[in-house]
Amino acid sequence: MANVIPSRYIVAFLCSSILFSVGCAPKPFQSDGDESAEVVGPMYPAAASVRSIEYLHTQVFPTGTTFKESEIGGISAIVYDSETERYHLLSDDRSVNGPARFFTATIDHGELQKGGDSIQFTDVTTLKRAEGKPFPKHSVDPEGMVFLEDGDFYISSEGDAKRSIAPFVNRFSPEGTQIDQLPLDQKYHPQKQSGIRNNLAFESLTLTPDHNTLVTGTENGLIQDGPAADLETPTYARIIFYDLPSAKVSAEYGYRVEPVPLAPIIAGQLRTNGLVELLAVDNDGTFLALERAFSVGRGNSVKLFEISSSQAQDIQHIKSLADQVGKLLIPEEALVSKTELLDFGRDLNIVPDNLEAMCWGPLFADGSRLLVLVSDNNFNVHQETQFIFLKVLLQP
Repeated sequence: MANVIPSRYIVAFLCSSILFSVGCAPKPFQSDGDESAEVVGPMYPAAASVRSIEYLHTQVFPTGTTFKESEIGGISAIVYDSETERYHLLSDDRSVNGPARFFTATIDHGELQKGGDSIQFTDVTTLKRAEGKPFPKHSVDPEGMVFLEDGDFYISSEGDAKRSIAPFVNRFSPEGTQIDQLPLDQKYHPQKQSGIRNNLAFESLTLTPDHNTLVTGTENGLIQDGPAADLETPTYARIIFYDLPSAKVSAEYGYRVEPVPLAPIIAGQLRTNGLVELLAVDNDGTFLALERAFSVGRGNSVKLFEISSSQAQDIQHIKSLADQVGKLLIPEEALVSKTELLDFGRDLNIVPDNLEAMCWGPLFADGSRLLVLVSDNNFNVHQETQFIFLKVLLQP
């Protein structure tokens, strides 16, 4: 995909007075009155799309930062609890640098609007298996997280294809103990000729505003769904819709992940692109989708898309989405539709780290809403835990 915003979307954004300038250095949002600084309760739109995006602030934590003797790192999911005004941040630590866990933090939204650092970590919770013991090393790869109204939460795990460990979407108690699991079709189980690719499985997890539908997706296509993303080669991921009242899969949809945008400095070195997070916008099939690409020597390229499943084809019973050279086996229009909203490097003049986590924050008095993104530092001293704060205005 060319590194440009489609002209039809430039027109739409101009008509809606988009609040960032391509190629210009981002500036923190400055409150111009008490009304615009006020933070009010959550809003759950029926059918909506993004009207404008404004950059607010970036805050970073260097690798090695600890809280209560737990290293803050590997952040792959973030969730906002509007009742307690707290954020929960899931680490993808496979119980290697410490037990599998999630952190709790607060964000001073008033300070954030002034362009100041605002994050304070307040707690850490260990994830435990059903018998009440922490997950052993390499037995889980926590990547996605959503909270329910009763305090329970769901975790998506990527599994480990090299160790023949299947991904999962499981329910946990408020204390962090696994209490239930959702069904997973056999086609996702790692096999030699089918199933998830290693480290390219359930990276994302989101919950629709009505709390009826839980949604996850593979980062890249399953082995039987064609090749992984590469230079000039897209991959076709699967997005799974779970109906929570019945605890069953209600639909699956195909999603086109864009080709890797930049070649590594030395040909043949690591390059990848993947669907790393989904965030529900409404109850009608509209989501934000985050794609993060990486090439050795080039760093990360991160793009935000608006996607819709409303006209997509249910692919639950389709064996393969593409052949092994990447030729799509279903009509292009059968996939979820997608429109590029934002290229973090190009449009915000930000050098993005390994962004993988995304959540809605509170609603501001002007009708816009806080969008928080966080990077997974891979526990690498050359990376950092990067928080990026955006202000997003939705429209019906």
